[in-house]
Amino acid sequence: MSYGRFARAREKEMVETLQTQSERIAELENQWISVEDEMPSAEHAIVIVDFYGGNVGVGYPHKGKILDEPMGMLFNGVTHWQPMPAPLKEQE
Repeated sequence: MSYGRFARAREKEMVETLQTQSERIAELENQWISVEDEMPSAEHAIVIVDFYGGNVGVGYPHKGKILDEPMGMLFNGVTHWQPMPAPLKEQE
């Protein structure tokens, strides 16, 4: 295969990958849940965003509150949350 054909094939592959990733990001952006609408009930880690600057982090629901670590300090100012994403699968 010539370099030109290889470069075009690689470019096509990269464009398809970017499109797939952009679609996945759009899906994830629509999964934020306002704490005013629903508080997380699971005792598993969740992704959170806080009121103070829109920081994103990990929180742990516990008895209607969100903690910074299991049995840790209370997170104040959490505005939205979503379940943790599924772990990455190893690519072949």
